[in-house]
Amino acid sequence: QQEPLGMLSELMLAKAYMIHRSKNQAAGKVGNHIDMLDPITTVEEDAPLSEVLKEMINNPTHRVLVKNKKGALVGIISPKDMMRAM
Repeated sequence: QQEPLGMLSELMLAKAYMIHRSKNQAAGKVGNHIDMLDPITTVEEDAPLSEVLKEMINNPTHRVLVKNKKGALVGIISPKDMMRAM
């Protein structure tokens, strides 16, 4: 089971697009932009919402990946999801 390398945020995606556009190149593949990936944050699926919110605030993408008890990724939580839960 492989771990994710990181998250490509909207801002970094736009930056990659602009870099390639300025060079008159196709945008290429996500794998060509690994250096632009933000670190990921994970929580267990039974983590309290207060912990999820803390992790989300401290993460540059404001997204948190969710793992189950076996360590498999089972979802992602965004700020919009947190607002619905509150």
